[in-house]
Amino acid sequence: MNQLHLNIVARTNGVGLDRDIELIYAAASGAGAKVTVSHCREIPLYSNWLPKKTRFDANIFLERIFPRWLGSARLNLLIPNQERFPQRHIPRLSPMDHVLCKSQHALEVFSKLHPSCKFMGFTSKDLNDPAVTRKQNAILHLAGRSTLKGTKTVLELWKIHPEWPTLTLLQHKDNAPESVPENVHLITDYLSDEEIIKLVNEHPIHLCPSLSEGWGHYIVEAMSCGALVITTNGPPMNELVRPDRGVLVDAPKTEARHLGTNFIVTPSAFEAAIERVLTMPNKERDRLSEAAQNWVLNNHQKFEKRLIETLEMIL
Repeated sequence: MNQLHLNIVARTNGVGLDRDIELIYAAASGAGAKVTVSHCREIPLYSNWLPKKTRFDANIFLERIFPRWLGSARLNLLIPNQERFPQRHIPRLSPMDHVLCKSQHALEVFSKLHPSCKFMGFTSKDLNDPAVTRKQNAILHLAGRSTLKGTKTVLELWKIHPEWPTLTLLQHKDNAPESVPENVHLITDYLSDEEIIKLVNEHPIHLCPSLSEGWGHYIVEAMSCGALVITTNGPPMNELVRPDRGVLVDAPKTEARHLGTNFIVTPSAFEAAIERVLTMPNKERDRLSEAAQNWVLNNHQKFEKRLIETLEMIL
């Protein structure tokens, strides 16, 4: 890949997309490619109708397609998030040479809409810090800026279970509730990366009842720390967490979200999953924790290998 020049085109949102950019940049540049990162609006909209000089071997569009960049590269690739890809943007798939899918769920969705879709998988940062002391039965729900993390259900359960351990809830102030149950510690202040890593490592139980995910960074990052993750039994969440490396909660109720699907956990099933984890023998917890960490490490290696092999094959 030493001769390839790749252009990552994306919005920046301070959360998942920024992580995507960083991870793809690291994998591609680590394999020897020259990588440029371009904001989706870095060139004017009218440039879509002007002749362009082919500057790159490939544009890699993240989440959505930005037509103004078409023509600036020999090939155009998309790494989509199905739950963020609107129906109205389906015609924009036509100029794409290939769609590279983070999950089997995404592959299933986009294979119906484009003739060349490939499973690439994805990865997340390894946040494990063995120097941080784990707090017994400490529980974390990291909602951040998202409204799709199932936070309402989490808070409703803590309201009716004052006997449960204190829940730490990290949520952006714009989305945070005005009040929380007494056994909930709400954090709305800005935390540095170092503070977040410490928080994630301190809590051995992570609640991740997402309605939908493009990938699920906060799930994989929790697994990298050996946390016991409770998440939604719907794709792609259940591609990351399996019964041998975490706890899944049934979500029979669904609703469409763009090209993806929202999976809504049953509160009673979520409640039972939490009770199960709180009473789980240490030996079983340790087994699930070790399996989660091993999966994260193996998945990262497979992703880097697939990404490089895929780019070399199509370019």
